[in-house]
Amino acid sequence: MATIRDVARRAGVSAASVSRVLKNDTTFSVSQKTRERILEAAGELGYNKCFEYSAIQGARGTIGVMLLYGEEEVEDKFYQIIRVNIKMELEKNGFKVKEVFESMLDANASKISDYQGLIFVGYSTLWYQKKVFRQVVQGKLP
Repeated sequence: MATIRDVARRAGVSAASVSRVLKNDTTFSVSQKTRERILEAAGELGYNKCFEYSAIQGARGTIGVMLLYGEEEVEDKFYQIIRVNIKMELEKNGFKVKEVFESMLDANASKISDYQGLIFVGYSTLWYQKKVFRQVVQGKLP
């Protein structure tokens, strides 16, 4: 995941400039060309302002635990152990956890941006075929 410093390096400006441009700080005087360069660099690097801000503040976001098959994986003892332990560790470290079925996202794949990260549980060979998995792998989410 790209940081403000990564964007600053790419745009050739200071991290403070990047921060102020990304926050739309109206008191910050910067040329339109520099502003565009910063926004372009942020886009190229896939900078996620919400992820960066929450990391700086020490806050934790919501992690989605993705399940490929609904009832089969919910009732399977093997997957129950995995899910319970994932949830316990994440909550212990300050994250919220939401179990999400792949079918819930098929209708609206943009919902993956609601999560700070995703953990895929299930048959890995089948996940490779899913659109949401490809989006995550292509850098849209950690």
